[in-house]
Amino acid sequence: MSERSLEERIKSLRERGSSDEEIVKLLIAAGYHESEIRASLEAEKPEEKVSEVISLPAPAGEAVKSLAISAPQGKYLPGFVALFSNAMALYKKNVLALTEVYLPPVIALALAVIFFGAAHSTWPVLRFIWGILAGLGYAVSFFLATIAVLAMATILNSEGMSSGEAYWRSLKKMGPYYWILLLEFLITLGGLVMGVLPMIIFGVWFSMAIFLFVDQEQRGINALLRSKEYVAGYWWGVFGRTLLMALVVLIVEAIVGSVAGIFGQSANYTVSLALQLVIAPFSTAFSYSIYRALKEIKPELAGEPVKGNRSFFLFSAWLGVISPLIILSLAAIIAGHYGRLPL
Repeated sequence: MSERSLEERIKSLRERGSSDEEIVKLLIAAGYHESEIRASLEAEKPEEKVSEVISLPAPAGEAVKSLAISAPQGKYLPGFVALFSNAMALYKKNVLALTEVYLPPVIALALAVIFFGAAHSTWPVLRFIWGILAGLGYAVSFFLATIAVLAMATILNSEGMSSGEAYWRSLKKMGPYYWILLLEFLITLGGLVMGVLPMIIFGVWFSMAIFLFVDQEQRGINALLRSKEYVAGYWWGVFGRTLLMALVVLIVEAIVGSVAGIFGQSANYTVSLALQLVIAPFSTAFSYSIYRALKEIKPELAGEPVKGNRSFFLFSAWLGVISPLIILSLAAIIAGHYGRLPL
């Protein structure tokens, strides 16, 4: 071991652009203990807190509630270009496996489109048969797409995993995975009942849940609450980068669709479906890059119990469950008020 002090080594590695976790690994290999490395890192960057406040309409007509969200000072989420580059590197490294796992839902969708086109037959019986097949094709495509997203997250989190192994692991985790998706859907739907703003806030908070399920085996509402803890303090950063990525995707789809449309509708459909084999895996890699950056910013969360107001989110989930009744009741009241229903 050289005569340089631990602080000097950390400073040297920091100047090279190494992250905290990279510094820890390099210095452990150099013979230092992890505890003294992390202590020096903490001493170098004390975690003073700043507050970012998001106003959230509270349920059941209560007054607006302010949620104080803390972010470690001096710890920044990488910019869009850096995240895009990271996602590109991940995509290139796993392109074959990612493409293979997303191929089944694209094939099912292609068949559904073909069946839907055939449903315009002049024969009523054939219209019915092709219509049923088209509906089944869309349903199967949706099911396979949800499994494929979990499989892609598994591949990105596990270096060198094959598509077959990722699919098999995902299929074995279908129960808890769909439970997370259902809770997220119901809580977000309940947020929509409170207003559009809560729905958007919840959507960003819970956007890391699938990676926490794969990486840290967080399940149920714990996956959603832990996702919220990672996003806390970086809500606008996650929202802005995700929105910008969505705009890039829309622009690419519009340009490619316009060019393909020159050669006819069939060519447009074919190119659009093929494009999904690139867009869906790359978008997943981009989201995973955000998760990995948040995990590096907040390494302490991995060893802490999940916190958060479960009762509030369970209330929102119940709002989501009864939201169809709420919507129908409001529609009936409005229609009755204007004399469109004989109430």
